[in-house]
Amino acid sequence: MGIHGEPGIRKEKIKTADQITAILLNNIFEDIQLEKDDEVAVMVNGLGGTPLMELYIVNNEVHKLLKDKDIKIHKTIVGNYMTSLEMAGVLLHY
Repeated sequence: MGIHGEPGIRKEKIKTADQITAILLNNIFEDIQLEKDDEVAVMVNGLGGTPLMELYIVNNEVHKLLKDKDIKIHKTIVGNYMTSLEMAGVLLHY
């Protein structure tokens, strides 16, 4: 779902935060080619209604998955930076 309520790319049954994070990262990897030793900045953005603890759970999995691919993280930002009226959810930015 988009920040303004745009439809998502599919509907699925509920999943764990780690599973959702892997799906989001795989979608990003389809758009940009990252290789071993590439360096990225990571932004885990809450939409206003997701607790900060949950954003850090997603961030932890992002770090794990990127480390597994030998992709370096230059900087990480976690918080509510672009929100939508207390909407639940998370956005990953690179």
